[in-house]
Amino acid sequence: MTFISYAQNFEDVMLWRALKHIPQGFWIEVGAAHPDEYSVTRAFSDHGWCGINIEANPPHVARIVGARPRDVTLGIAAGASAGNVPFFEVVGTGMSTMDRVIAEQHRLAGYEIREHEVPSRTLASICAEYAPADIHFLKIDVEGAERDVLAGSDWTSHRPWIVLVEATKPNSQEQNHLKWEPLLLAANYRFVWFDGLNRFYIAAEFWDELAPAFAAPPNIFDDFVCATDAEHLNRIVGAETRAGQTEERAGQAAAHAAQADTRGSSSEEILHEQTRTRHSRGGEWPRESEHRASAGVVRQDRPFILAYQAARSAKFS
Repeated sequence: MTFISYAQNFEDVMLWRALKHIPQGFWIEVGAAHPDEYSVTRAFSDHGWCGINIEANPPHVARIVGARPRDVTLGIAAGASAGNVPFFEVVGTGMSTMDRVIAEQHRLAGYEIREHEVPSRTLASICAEYAPADIHFLKIDVEGAERDVLAGSDWTSHRPWIVLVEATKPNSQEQNHLKWEPLLLAANYRFVWFDGLNRFYIAAEFWDELAPAFAAPPNIFDDFVCATDAEHLNRIVGAETRAGQTEERAGQAAAHAAQADTRGSSSEEILHEQTRTRHSRGGEWPRESEHRASAGVVRQDRPFILAYQAARSAKFS
C-alpha cells in the first residue's frame, strides 16, 4: 500500500522504511505541533501506531487531543528539570520556543510573540509514567531547547530505538548539533543520517538491524506520495465521480423521456384508429369510451387535437 507522507522533509518516509515491520509501534514526539500539517507521526497514527505527544502551545494541544484519541497528549514543556518555564508562542507558525533570544529574533523579524508560563517535566519522568518498554522513535523539535530535553532523559531505563533531532538553527541551514550531540553519543547512540534538517541516531543495540534502512534518501522504491498530492488526487477523483454520476442521471432521464414519447405516440395511434373505425361504421362515439381514450393519451399533441375537433364538428353539424 502506498505510504502517505505528511512530514515536511520526508522524515516519516525514512522512519517507516526502518520500522514498517512493527505492527503497532510507539513514538514520543517533543514539540508535536499540528497533528496533520508537517506531522512526522500522522502517517504512523494512520497505520495503527500511538504515542506520547508533548506540546506547550495551547492551540496545537487542543487540535492534537481532538485528532489523536489513542495517544497521550501533554500540554507541557519537556526540560532538564521539573517546574515552570517561559514559553514564547510565535503566533501562526511552528517556531514557538522556550529560548528568549530566539523569540526576540522572531519579534524583530515581524512575528507576533505571546509569552506564557507553562509547566515543565523531564522526559525521564514522562516515560516512567506513560511509556511502554519499547519506544520505537523519539522525535525532538523544540527550536533551541534540544539540550535541555536530552539532559532530562534517562537513557538507561528507556532507550528509543531511533532518535531524530532537528539540528539547524531556526530558519537556517546552520547546524547546531555540537551543543547537544555529546549527550546522545555518551548514551551509546550512533549517528546514522542527516537529511539537511534533522540528525538521526540509532541505539547501539539496534544498529545492525536498523542502520541499513538509512543507506539512501527517500526514493521511488519507498512507494510514497506527499499528503498534498494525495489530497489533490482525491479531489480530482471525486470531481470525476460526481461528473460520471451526473452523466448517468442525464442518460437515465433521456431514456425515460424516450419511453414517454413512445407511449404517447402509441396512444395517439390508438385514438386515430378508434376514430376511423367509429366513423366508418357511422356510429357515435360513446362518451365513456371517449373518456377512456382521452385518459390514455400521455402526450397531448395540440395540432392533432384541433384537427380532430374540426373533423367531429364537420361530421355532426
